[in-house]
Amino acid sequence: MPRKDARRRSQLIEEHRKRIGDPAVGGGSRQPIMTAYRQRALACAAAIANGVSRPRDLKPIAADAPSILRRDVYGWFRRVVRGVYALTKDGEEALIRWPQSSCAISSVIPSPTSATALGQVIVARSVGPHAE
Repeated sequence: MPRKDARRRSQLIEEHRKRIGDPAVGGGSRQPIMTAYRQRALACAAAIANGVSRPRDLKPIAADAPSILRRDVYGWFRRVVRGVYALTKDGEEALIRWPQSSCAISSVIPSPTSATALGQVIVARSVGPHAE
């Protein structure tokens, strides 16, 4: 029998629509539930582990990647400088616990021009505007 509350029903259907595969192995009491949000956060973490560090480069993987990185619900990401993120130790442990396939992130690699521009931004920030 379907849920009678239309709002709750649509939220539930939307959650299942966003999930990829069937990550629930069953019998998982005391185990974190694999939600669609956690799947997108793991995809972002896997991409960052493979060298992608800017939210705009992660948008092909997860459309809400900038908010995932900014909110950092699970404590997996840390902001290095504006627009550049890295993984925390918790993020690396999450990737070990829930390994991600590389096919989803292989299409998102930084282009040489964006990597060069990113390097220039980081160097410029480290030197600072008031070098004495």
